[in-house]
Amino acid sequence: MRKGTSALWIAILLNSITSFSQAATWDELKTEALSLYRAKHYPEAIEVAQKAIVSANAEYGPASREYAQSLADLAALYRVQSRALQKEVAAIRKKLGITGSMLGIATEVFFDEADERRSTLQRGAKVQQGVQQVAPADAKQQCR
Repeated sequence: MRKGTSALWIAILLNSITSFSQAATWDELKTEALSLYRAKHYPEAIEVAQKAIVSANAEYGPASREYAQSLADLAALYRVQSRALQKEVAAIRKKLGITGSMLGIATEVFFDEADERRSTLQRGAKVQQGVQQVAPADAKQQCR
């Protein structure tokens, strides 16, 4: 009887130690991601933040504050990395002397396609408005 009780206490102790070490792992990963962010090592910070998400999900569950915080941290890192890449591209363009008028056919085609999509959406919206205006009139005629 005493042997079974000791085994139970050992199992409880090991479970609490495991839980504590997992919580520390999530906290350590979060801290490491922050340090990498501050050092402007964004790709590495993103990798660590992804690990922190997995750790938070395993330890606290998908409905936890820690999991939500980890997702928000990763999103912020993606935004920062995107801005950094945009600045880098702008610096390269400036260094090479590339202006907007020199970007070429691909850029013009992109903007032409975007204009075409916008026009199509606007025509679709006008058609939908017309249908909505006609529909009430049809409904009145059917009621008579």
